[in-house]
Amino acid sequence: IAPCGQCGSNTQRIVRESPVPVLAVKVGNEKLKFKNVVFASSFEEDVHKQFLRVVEFADLMNAHIHLLYVNMPFNFKETDEAEANMHAFHKKCPRGTCSVNVYNALNEERGIQKFADSIKADVIALTTHGKSGFMKLVSRSITESLVNHSEVPVLSVNINVE
Repeated sequence: IAPCGQCGSNTQRIVRESPVPVLAVKVGNEKLKFKNVVFASSFEEDVHKQFLRVVEFADLMNAHIHLLYVNMPFNFKETDEAEANMHAFHKKCPRGTCSVNVYNALNEERGIQKFADSIKADVIALTTHGKSGFMKLVSRSITESLVNHSEVPVLSVNINVE
């Protein structure tokens, strides 16, 4: 758990470099009641191993996982196509504790935040690529941005760690 007052560059660095999952919780938001977990992803990459970490976390808390695909105008997918990509993940959920959700928004961060607010999510879970150097400069991290701006705790699982 990475408590953060302003959740700035130190927390971003931890999220980017940590080989273990990181739970970033803003100071004053330490209630830590996790019943609704949002797992946001493109569901195209092979993040099944990292998703199992999220499932383990949710299972410990007896939480429901809301699988979320944010559909954006510049990368639009029809609902059936987006849901088809999500079903492989849905099959890995224990006891039917996952639901499939497609949310339309102008960008991923806004869509994740608005969906999380709409279901009163207790935590937002994402994978991160742990970008550094040049890639960090040219490609923004949605995970790091949510760590900075979301009032909801963010669970980050690094995709580059075995």
